[in-house]
Amino acid sequence: MTARAHEIADTIVQLPTDCAPAHILSRLKPIIGTSNPKLKRASPLPMIADEHGHPVTTKHDLCRRWVEFFSLMEGGERVTKEALREQWREGLAHFIQQELHLSPDDIPTLTDLEIAFRRVRPHKAVGADNVPPELCHLYPTRLARAVYGQLLKLCTHGQEALIHKGGLLVAAWKRKGSQMACESYRSLLISSHVAKTVHRAVRSHQSQTYESFLQAEQIGGRKAIPVTMGVHFIRAAARAARLSKQSHALIFLDLREAFYRVLRPLSIGGPIPDELLALVAARLHLPAEALHDLQQLLRDPSGTERANMAPHQRRTLQALHTHTHFWMHGQDDRIHTRLGSRPGDPFADVVFGYMFARILTEVEQKLDAIGVLETIEDVTATGLYPSSDKNDVVKHTMLGPTWMDDLCITITGATAEGVESRASAAASILLEVCTAHGVSPNLDKGKSEVLFSF
Repeated sequence: MTARAHEIADTIVQLPTDCAPAHILSRLKPIIGTSNPKLKRASPLPMIADEHGHPVTTKHDLCRRWVEFFSLMEGGERVTKEALREQWREGLAHFIQQELHLSPDDIPTLTDLEIAFRRVRPHKAVGADNVPPELCHLYPTRLARAVYGQLLKLCTHGQEALIHKGGLLVAAWKRKGSQMACESYRSLLISSHVAKTVHRAVRSHQSQTYESFLQAEQIGGRKAIPVTMGVHFIRAAARAARLSKQSHALIFLDLREAFYRVLRPLSIGGPIPDELLALVAARLHLPAEALHDLQQLLRDPSGTERANMAPHQRRTLQALHTHTHFWMHGQDDRIHTRLGSRPGDPFADVVFGYMFARILTEVEQKLDAIGVLETIEDVTATGLYPSSDKNDVVKHTMLGPTWMDDLCITITGATAEGVESRASAAASILLEVCTAHGVSPNLDKGKSEVLFSF
């Protein structure tokens, strides 16, 4: 306790007199610890069980176990640094264009990049390029001018530095489950802040196309939409069912390793190797007919094509997600990843959103075909004091709110037996469509469940 008190006193003395309260808390929290009693637990020991449930005994085996686990999760393959660099150079030649027909509005502006640099939060881990986040946050104008050439190359010819495509992967315990099981840990990618800033500027420039493609109740990833909006959707649906004296059901869906199992061609296009597709089929235990449906989906236009995204923007997205890689402490080679939407990157939820929008649209169409999709009434007038006397009643269907990978489908029925039957049909369609797209619902207790109100 004495050592901690001295450390707190020394830290306070070193703080500037005009620093913000948030900065003071961020400096003191590593010393004082969390105030949440549920989170006051000791950090787990670096002891992990191998594939057979036996503890690993050497540092080399520990690194190998972690690398194999996260590599399988993201469809990765181990390659040397030299081999990865050669593959990256071949990819640059593939994306480069001989002719370009673009206007200034087709490219993010220097101001967009400067705003993205201002949004970098200080006191974050530093990526492989050793550019600290404080530098990005405090000198956005200078860095934007220095980096804008990289953004132009990315948006026109799909050229991006290899160091901006990967990062150091660390395992973080989820604070639930066995501390010796790899499944109880999530991966955190420590990548370049400059790369993430460029990606953020590109994403902001493409946001209108992305939001227009999302399913109607897919609220995650939209600008100025709070997470509590989904709660209001659910409460309004339950309140309407109670007022009309109908039984009501809520189908909650939780996907297993959602952001890591995204088949990138479904979202952004591009080829997928046969061995990678076989790996996905083996991991999800897909039957032959489901694998055939997945192959057909991959032949259809991607999500970005269906969204009518401009060709140069589609090329940028594909380039961002080509030759992505990671490495872990104690590893000399690299893991070339081919699955997932790179959690932690500004485009992670966008790539997932394009794929999930296809799933939600298909589920909505199938529920509407069998008459299970809920229909609600609305009025054309808006606001507390509408200026027009015309207040027509319109009807439209509603699937249910979706926030990133969390979905809640609302179902109503005139009787208790009726809502059970309708919810069962809806859940069957939902699970079938998810499996056909290469994602697996988490059917564990407390994850994907149905809540009835009779």
